[in-house]
Amino acid sequence: MVCHPLLFLLPIYISEVLGKGADYGGFMLSLNGVGGFVMVLAVSAFGFPKRRGLLCILSALASAILTMLMGLSMWLLTAFVIVTLFGASQTLFRTTNGVLTQTLVDDAYRVRIHGVYQMGMGMVIFVSLFVGWLAGQLSVNFVLVAMGILATIICLSFLSGSKMVRNQP
Repeated sequence: MVCHPLLFLLPIYISEVLGKGADYGGFMLSLNGVGGFVMVLAVSAFGFPKRRGLLCILSALASAILTMLMGLSMWLLTAFVIVTLFGASQTLFRTTNGVLTQTLVDDAYRVRIHGVYQMGMGMVIFVSLFVGWLAGQLSVNFVLVAMGILATIICLSFLSGSKMVRNQP
């Protein structure tokens, strides 16, 4: 949820950082979708690898690092590559996160937990409003790097402190 507002910051990033028009925003969102689609095909074709918990955390960490790199990038081609990889990493994270949520929760609580998970996803819009406001006050580059740093800290804390998630088969 920390990195997802990157997609909502694309219009300001494209105009202020890259100096391009709205058509490039369409290209960026399309490339994000291509990355996600390729990841879905890969997971469908090859199945989940072992160590889903570790894969979930590492895919979130990849999204965090890519968000930081987007904030540091000033070149169009680099931004295209980053947003494509971001789509792939977010798709892998959401898929593994959903599978882990469904497998770790007792049957009696599964629907409730899924409802809470969906409410959390609905909160992305409020986080995005705040992030957009912050980008207007400071700079979009600063906000992207800050989002990436925050997400990296969260991922590393899960990587080091959540053995139950990390060691899921």
